[in-house]
Amino acid sequence: MTRIGFTGVGRMGLPMCANLIPAGYQVTAGDARGERESAVTGCGAQWKGTAAEVAAEADVLITVLPGPDEVRDVMAGRGGDPAVLPIDMTSSSPEVGGVLFHAADDRGIGVLEAPAGGGVPAARAGKLQLSWAATLPWSNVTARCLRCCQPQRITHVGGHGAGYLAKLLVNLLWFGQAIATAEALLLARHAGIASTSCARH
Repeated sequence: MTRIGFTGVGRMGLPMCANLIPAGYQVTAGDARGERESAVTGCGAQWKGTAAEVAAEADVLITVLPGPDEVRDVMAGRGGDPAVLPIDMTSSSPEVGGVLFHAADDRGIGVLEAPAGGGVPAARAGKLQLSWAATLPWSNVTARCLRCCQPQRITHVGGHGAGYLAKLLVNLLWFGQAIATAEALLLARHAGIASTSCARH
């Protein structure tokens, strides 16, 4: 049985963590917010308070954190110093990807960056889209680590930093489309065009 450590059990992380339990994984999870303990134990995972404690009992460490600063703290700063293969699924930055790579390399381990797309509904349904980049070649270990997150689609996008960049570009495209749609609707309303759907004839 693969022992998975899971750090970051917020809106995205908690349903991802919960999906690992019925898949047969032994999961230990933690979060900087101690009040998340009941939610973690409620889904069947064990609770540990720090990333270092979570990683100490894991073969693989998955991180789903609020942003780049938290990733840096957990992987290369005061938050912990895990010595197991990290899979970072945070929407982070290529610069922090470089920090993560060097921190892992100094400990003689590889690192996978696989920022998750699809939002909370996809996390709950086990239908995430992962854009993975790594310092490791594709292997059975890589495949197993990524598939333990039960994604709908896995896409390889290059070396370290490329996964974070791909996610940022996807987000930019989404935000651009959302802004353009909002502008179009505002113009339509200003022109007196109704936004209701057409009736059937």
